[in-house]
Amino acid sequence: MTWSTFMFRNAHNLIQGVFAALAVVCLHPASAQLTVAPQTDLQALATSIAGTGVSISNPVINCHSEGYGTFTYTGNVLGLPEGVLLTSGRINNAVGPNNAENKTFEANTSGNSLLNVVTGRTTRDACLFEFDLIPSGDSLRFNFVFASEEYNEWVGSQYNDVFGFFISGPGITGDPGIGNDHNIARIPGTNQAVTINNVNNGSNQSHYYDNAGGQHIQYDGMTRGLYAESVVQPCQPYHLKLVVADASDRKFDSGVFIEKIRSNQVVMSKGTLSGSSNMVEGCNPGWVRFTRPVAQPSALDLTYHLRGTATNGADYNAIGDPDPNVAKTVTIPANQTSVTVAVNPIPDGITEPTENLLFILGNPLCTNMNLDSLVFEISDSLAATLVPATATICRGDSVRLTASGGSSYLWSPTTGLNATNTASTWARPTSTTTYSVTVTEGACSRTLSRMVRVSDIQLSATSTRPLCNGQTNGAINLTAAGGIPPYSFNWTGPNGFTATSEDLVNIASGSYTVIVTDANGCMRSQAFSVSGPAPLTGSLSPSIQPFGENIACHGGNTGTLNLALNGGTAPYAVQWTGPNGFSSTNQNISGLRAGTYSVVVTDANGCAYNAGFAMTEPSAITPTISNVSHVACFGVNNGGATASATGGLQP
Repeated sequence: MTWSTFMFRNAHNLIQGVFAALAVVCLHPASAQLTVAPQTDLQALATSIAGTGVSISNPVINCHSEGYGTFTYTGNVLGLPEGVLLTSGRINNAVGPNNAENKTFEANTSGNSLLNVVTGRTTRDACLFEFDLIPSGDSLRFNFVFASEEYNEWVGSQYNDVFGFFISGPGITGDPGIGNDHNIARIPGTNQAVTINNVNNGSNQSHYYDNAGGQHIQYDGMTRGLYAESVVQPCQPYHLKLVVADASDRKFDSGVFIEKIRSNQVVMSKGTLSGSSNMVEGCNPGWVRFTRPVAQPSALDLTYHLRGTATNGADYNAIGDPDPNVAKTVTIPANQTSVTVAVNPIPDGITEPTENLLFILGNPLCTNMNLDSLVFEISDSLAATLVPATATICRGDSVRLTASGGSSYLWSPTTGLNATNTASTWARPTSTTTYSVTVTEGACSRTLSRMVRVSDIQLSATSTRPLCNGQTNGAINLTAAGGIPPYSFNWTGPNGFTATSEDLVNIASGSYTVIVTDANGCMRSQAFSVSGPAPLTGSLSPSIQPFGENIACHGGNTGTLNLALNGGTAPYAVQWTGPNGFSSTNQNISGLRAGTYSVVVTDANGCAYNAGFAMTEPSAITPTISNVSHVACFGVNNGGATASATGGLQP
C-alpha cells in the first residue's frame, strides 16, 4: 500500500464516520430483521451449521472473540433464514441499517495462508472455523452469502477481501499451492473464487446485490445465489475449513453468512399396486424405493434392517436373511438414482390385527446411524371405512354416507340414494333400510353395510269419555311407535289444559293435541277427541182438567204424571215419591191424588235427574139451604126452599 492510498482510506474512514454519526442522528430505520448472537460453545456452533445427513465433530475456531456467532434473518434480502456468521471484524457490525460505507473493526489478528493463495494478497484479521464431518450421502452442499464494506469503492483494487471453504478427505484433490485442501466456494459455472474483485456490480452481476440504503444489513454489497458443493464418499470422514479475511489492510469489514451444511441423504419412499397406503394380503403388494438426488458414476451400496410385527418370509416374501438382526443390502446402480425392493404380503387365511413392517436405512460405516425409515402396514383385507358409524333420520330427512379406502364404489339398494357409484351418497329412505357399499382398490374389494334407521312416529289412542256430562273423569290412553325411544309428550287441551305424561286421566270432554318427540329429535303431532254424554234432562206432563186442576174431584185419584227423559246413558232408574207414602218406579205414574210428587232418575252411569210437581184438585163441595117455607096444609105444595153450594167445579 502506498502512503497516499493509506492516507486516503483513513481519511475516507474519518469522513464516513462523520456521515455515519449524522445518519444515526437523522435516520429512523425500520426495525432490524437481522439478529446476531455470539456463540462461544463450539459444539453448539457446529450444531447450528449441521444440516440433515451430516455429523460434525471436533470444532475449532481461530478468530477474534467478537468476530463469529450465529444469525437469524426474517427479511427478503439475505435469502438465508439462519446459520453461522464469520467476519473479519465484529458480528454486531453486520446489523443494519446501512448507514456507513466503511464500517470497520480492526481485530489485529493474523491472516490465513490458504486465502493468501486464493486472493494473491496478504490477508489479515482472518476468522477460521474448522471441524470434522461425516456425510451420509455422496455429496455435500450449503448456501452462503459473502458481504463486505469494500463494495463498491474498492472493487478492482488490492483490497480484495476474500473467503473460502476448503475440504479435504477421501477422493478430494487439493488445489494447486495449498496441499490437500480444495476450495469449494466457487462462482457457479466457473473456477473463480468468491472475492470482491470477482463478484461485484461489474463482474458476475447476476450474483451481486447492491445494499445501498439497506435497512436490515450494514454491508454495502453482498452476493446472491451462491452455494458450495462437493462429491464425497458416504460415511467417510472429511475436514472442512470455513474462513474469511481482509486483504492488504484491516479496513472495511467483510463477513460470510453460512447456511446449514447438508448431505444428499438417500431417502426411502413406498407405494402399492393400487396406490393406497397399506398393503393387503393377496391383492395389493407394495414396494420400497431407495433414492439419491443425483445419479453418480459409481454404484452406492446401502444397508437396511427390517423390523415390525410382520414376520419376514411368513407374512411377506422373504427379503434377504429372515433374521431381523442381520442387515439387508441393496445397491443403487452406477448412473442411476434409485433402486426398488418388492414387498408381497402372503395370504395366510388367519384373521389378525393389522401388521406393520418397518424399513430402517443405515450404514455400518456410519456406526449404525439411522439415515431414514418408513413403516408399511399389512392388512388382512382392504382398509375400507364407512361413516357415520350409526345413522338415524326423521322421515323425510336424508343422511350422507361416505366410504373411503378405494378407488371405486358401488352402493345398493339404489332406493332412496342420490348416487350409486361415488364414495359419498345421500340416503333418503322412507323406511329403515340397510345399505351396502362395495369398495374396490386394484384387485382388492370389501363390502361394508350401514343401517339407516328411519324414525317414523305413529300415534294411536283409545279414549274413555266422562261418565256424566260436565264431569272430568275422562281419559286418553296413547300409544307411540315407529320412533326412537324414549319419547317425550306435550299435550294441550280445552281451557288452557297442558300435560307432559303419555296418557291423560281425569279430563273433561273436548279436543286434545299431543306433540311427541323421540330420542332422535323427530316429532309428530296429532289431535284426539274425547266426547261426553249429553246432559240427562227430563220433562213432566201432568193431567189437566178443564178448569186447570190436575184431578177431577176433590179427594179423587184420577191424576196422572208422564215423565219424558233425554240424554244420559240408558237404561234409566226412576224413583217416585209422593203424599201418603206414595212410591213408584214407573216412568209414568197415574191414579194420583192431590199432593207434591218428586222423581229421581239415575242413568246407567249414575248420572241423576231430579224433578217435582204439585198435583192440584178442586176444593170440596159444601151445600147450603136457605129461604125455607113450610107447606101450609097437608097435601098442598106451597112449601119452598133455596139451595146453594160452594167448592167443586162449576159447570
